[in-house]
Amino acid sequence: MKKDLKELIQIAIENKKNSYSPYSKFRVSSLVLTKKGNIYKGVNIENAAYSVTICAERSALAGAISAGDREIDTIIITGDSNMTYPCGVCRQFMAEFLDSNKPQTTRDEIKIIYNDENSQIIFLDTPGIQTPRNKLQEHLLEVSEDSLKDSDIVTFIVDNSLTIGRLDKMILEILEKVNAPKILLINKCDLLEEGEIEQIKRTYIGLNTFDYIIPISALNDENIGKYIETVKEILPEGPLYYPSDMITDKNERFIVSEIIREKALKNLSNEIPHGIFVRIDQFKKREDKNLYDIYASLILERPSHKEIVIGKNGSKIKKIGMEARCEIEVFMNSKINLKLWVKVEKDWRKKQKLVNRFGYKW
Repeated sequence: MKKDLKELIQIAIENKKNSYSPYSKFRVSSLVLTKKGNIYKGVNIENAAYSVTICAERSALAGAISAGDREIDTIIITGDSNMTYPCGVCRQFMAEFLDSNKPQTTRDEIKIIYNDENSQIIFLDTPGIQTPRNKLQEHLLEVSEDSLKDSDIVTFIVDNSLTIGRLDKMILEILEKVNAPKILLINKCDLLEEGEIEQIKRTYIGLNTFDYIIPISALNDENIGKYIETVKEILPEGPLYYPSDMITDKNERFIVSEIIREKALKNLSNEIPHGIFVRIDQFKKREDKNLYDIYASLILERPSHKEIVIGKNGSKIKKIGMEARCEIEVFMNSKINLKLWVKVEKDWRKKQKLVNRFGYKW
């Protein structure tokens, strides 16, 4: 029988006694629950040479991976204080196996509005650039290319890879045709040695594509201020386009649909997620209480996918709904009555009419 979260936390706490921490005297225990229902435990194992110390979460994950059990459901970390966080190396290690093969591609151009005392900057998060294989992807590529033409500045973000991947090379070819100033952000620099950062910078300097190259760590907020100041220096002066308390141009219905789609991406098999469209059918606040009734349909491309999305006795769609509802309640600061339906529009991404009907018009 599957254990609930409280039971799993208690197992992790009891496992702290196995920690080997003679130097720091700080015990850490970790528990990994896989999607098969198996439990793997780990503890921190210290060494006089600090650099070879093994963290608890890494040792628990190593047990699961060594057993060939790589689909991770839950990771619990507990220590001798209320503030026990994974280190940077462990975060990278965990990211390798948590939803690592489910990229979450933006489908809409989303405006994020930054405001401070003397400026307003409007960031456009464009759909992912990729080789189009259907009508939807053709539309997304066109939206991205049009956004590049109309922007005052283009920012391109790469991760800590020491080489340029195939998709990045494709994007770089597009950027070469853009006349706007271009900024390269090298993310995850907290995981790199100084020499590795310089190696990546030299690689991109040699392309003569970027006007500015800034290493950052989005996780640690490193050099984000420097990036904002660089953008301010480049941008031309203009009017205040949005009220200073706005953070995005998208309405609540859109954000709720994206939350539901993100939970579907997280929970479903690889061949299904990017064929899902989330349609909000009802979004209504009750007059007598702080509660919204939200009804949404998950539109699929193939009839064979419907059973997978619903799951045995409705277990999969129920899990998607529960996770989405929790996040929507935080976002809306309200109780949410969320109901989900699963429907099929065969090969909708390949059909111009259906792509238009779902709001992707051009």
